[in-house]
Amino acid sequence: MIVSDTQERIRQLEAELTTTKAELEETKQQLGEKTLVLETVLESTLAGYWDWAIQEGTEYLSPTFKSMFGYEDHELPNSPDSWQKIIHPDDLPYVLECFTRHVESRGEIPYNNEVRYFHKNGSIVHVLCKGKVIKWNDKDEPLRMIGSHVDITSLKNAAADLAQSEERFRKTFEHAGVGMAVVGLDGKPLQVNGFMQTMLDYNESDLMQMSFAQFTHPDDVDADLEQFGHLLKREILHYRLEKRYIRRDGRTIWGDLSVSLAVDPQSGEATAAIAVIQDITARKDAEFALEQTNHTLAAINEKLRLSNEELDNFAHIASHDLKEPLRAISNQAAFTLEDYAGSLDEKAVARLERIVYLSHRMTGLISDLFHYSRLNREAVNSEAVDLNAIVHDVVSMLELETEDYTASVEFDNELPELLGDKVRLTELFRNLLTNAIKYNDNHKRTINIGARPKGENPVLYVRDNGIGIAEEHREDAFRIFKRLHGPKAYGGGGGSGLTFVQRIVEQHGGKVWLESTPGEGTTVCFTLRNGR
Repeated sequence: MIVSDTQERIRQLEAELTTTKAELEETKQQLGEKTLVLETVLESTLAGYWDWAIQEGTEYLSPTFKSMFGYEDHELPNSPDSWQKIIHPDDLPYVLECFTRHVESRGEIPYNNEVRYFHKNGSIVHVLCKGKVIKWNDKDEPLRMIGSHVDITSLKNAAADLAQSEERFRKTFEHAGVGMAVVGLDGKPLQVNGFMQTMLDYNESDLMQMSFAQFTHPDDVDADLEQFGHLLKREILHYRLEKRYIRRDGRTIWGDLSVSLAVDPQSGEATAAIAVIQDITARKDAEFALEQTNHTLAAINEKLRLSNEELDNFAHIASHDLKEPLRAISNQAAFTLEDYAGSLDEKAVARLERIVYLSHRMTGLISDLFHYSRLNREAVNSEAVDLNAIVHDVVSMLELETEDYTASVEFDNELPELLGDKVRLTELFRNLLTNAIKYNDNHKRTINIGARPKGENPVLYVRDNGIGIAEEHREDAFRIFKRLHGPKAYGGGGGSGLTFVQRIVEQHGGKVWLESTPGEGTTVCFTLRNGR
């Protein structure tokens, strides 16, 4: 019986042992699954973890822990020496001190610290390290400690960038060459820079006690408040207006105001407004002075217009009234010559002929003077002009002269088309061609017309083979009524042709000059600004 009972007991123990083994195996499997889950969570959150067997001097460092510093799993042994070799030497004493405090307080003082490690490539990695002793012996000595490392380098860099950005803003704010203010949503300044204090003649503490409306010109308050209201309601993103401010000394200044909202990036709520004010008092004073000047000029121009109108009427009347007695004198002298030529001696006839000539000459001078005065006053028209067509028309008009003097007109090249006054340009070429024919004593008189390329405004020229002009007389050639020869030489005339040419060229934004050799000919060169 005793043997039978013993055998039965052994069978029961074997059954219990089998059950216990199965339960133990299941527990190990569950523990393994939980460990796998923990490792997966830690790895996926980029948190490296470690498990330190303190008394044995071994420490498990997870692959993520090692990769955080640029190492493969096999490159760093699982030992406390591994991380102590790559930690920043200035931070190691602090870490050891934190560990000592944690152990001496038996875990009451947390083991939390921010430390720096050296990455494999030499860069700095900022880490948030947390740990805890989870096993002690009966002597209160730590046996096992676990913890994690989280890479916070990007956060530290972002914080550094933010600090630099804030410092740049502070320096910009303080040293800006415009007034700047951080304004509360109630319209009161929260912060103002030095330029604004100087601009308004208030110190910062004074401005903090005031609203913007208090130092804004009364006539400009409503417009500013209306825009500020739209800004607070998010109906507009910013606004800008020109307004007046009242300084502490009572002087009014003008400012170009620009206002925008400062918004909290997390909540999206408006926290304040940023106001930038540029002092534009000098500009506004200049604009006012310019406006006054424009009014004055407009009044002067109107008076000038009326004066020119009166002068034009006077010149017309004067020209007519002066010519009438001259015609009468000329006619009377001519009639006397005709009726009494046989009874007059040679000297008397010469004097009467002289009277007729001088009367005609004076009439021509009066006509030229009247024409010159109108040339200076009348507006220059602007239309498309083909200079080639103008010259051909002028040559046709002078056909008799060219035949009488055996003169030929040739084009060296095509003349440009431009915008200008067709009537005046026709007169310009008529005077030039007439002079080229007139001041020439050659049997065959040749005239060349062309253009020399020179950017947008080429140099035009009319060249002849005539008598030429000495260098000392070239300026005189452009003076009105200044003849370089006797009054009857080369067909006579008033001596105003080149004066008209110069004025027409100047009215077209150009200039005119002479190139000449006495006895060989003259080239009149000129430019005409293209009005396109």
